Amino acid sequence: MIWTVIFAAGLLLPSHEFSESKAAFPITHRLGQLGNKIVLYCNTSSSHVQWRLNGRTIEDSDDVYTDGSGRLTLAEAKTHQSGPYTCHHPHSNKILSRIELQLGLPPEKLQIQCWSSSYPEKINCTWDLQPYTNLPTTFIATYRLGFTGPDPPKKCAQHEMSPNSCLIRNFKMFEDFPYVLNVTALNALGSITQLYWFIAENIIRPDPPVNVTISSVCGESRKLYVQWQPPRSWPYPEIFPLKYKVRYRKAGAKSYTVVGPYEQTFLVLTGMRQGSVVHVQVAASDITDSGHSSDWSSVVTAHPWKLLCFPSKSLSRYNRGLTARKYKY
Repeated sequence: MIWTVIFAAGLLLPSHEFSESKAAFPITHRLGQLGNKIVLYCNTSSSHVQWRLNGRTIEDSDDVYTDGSGRLTLAEAKTHQSGPYTCHHPHSNKILSRIELQLGLPPEKLQIQCWSSSYPEKINCTWDLQPYTNLPTTFIATYRLGFTGPDPPKKCAQHEMSPNSCLIRNFKMFEDFPYVLNVTALNALGSITQLYWFIAENIIRPDPPVNVTISSVCGESRKLYVQWQPPRSWPYPEIFPLKYKVRYRKAGAKSYTVVGPYEQTFLVLTGMRQGSVVHVQVAASDITDSGHSSDWSSVVTAHPWKLLCFPSKSLSRYNRGLTARKYKY
């Protein structure tokens, strides 16, 4: 495929220095596709001209060359060949043509993902365009329940500051049919449309728990009391409860010990050595095991001998019925 760039008749300029004529001569803007052969035409009948890119003379090579007729050929256009081209009279230095060449690619592939960290209020969707097009690209996103049906597609709400994402609200829970997200990427060289389907409950993924704190236990040097709160983005923890896993690693240990899952937002870790340093993290998941577990919370480091202690008598009611299932992570 050959992209041909043709200049309209230019203004006849008096002979003067390049810097002056450059400012006076009008610019024509053109687009070209990376990797394609592109031919630029100079507005002259002369067979001898000089081409410049960004003010620097272009020397003939295998990648870019002239053919004695005033044309400049880019054999396989590359990103660094974008920019302002000027065609000059070889003796007077007069500009004969100017073009601003922008090189890029049409949209080729979209990588889409959706998840719900605020179930059942909203679903977040994002996408990446690969490879990078090097051109301004517009995205249009719609969704619907099922592949076909009486209801028309709805617009997936996009924010102008985040064009590669959208937000779905007011979706239906526990549907047998999947939702279908339709994303179209469009730029000056082409477009692509891609579908992504999902069941709302299968893409639940809470954010990590917050406010993880650790206390020592008064009079119990081998115990630590860990507590946390549900992620703030989880709107109804009383109606749609979460369960939690805790992982901890003593300083110097190569692997984590994971305990849980638990429905409560606290845990007593036992078997701690006096004077040891312990690293603790917490993760959340839907209580029905729908979707995926959250990422681990930020690491909280405990120095048991420096902590305020939690009254040991207060632990008795917490310990009833708690069993810890431990395994290596």
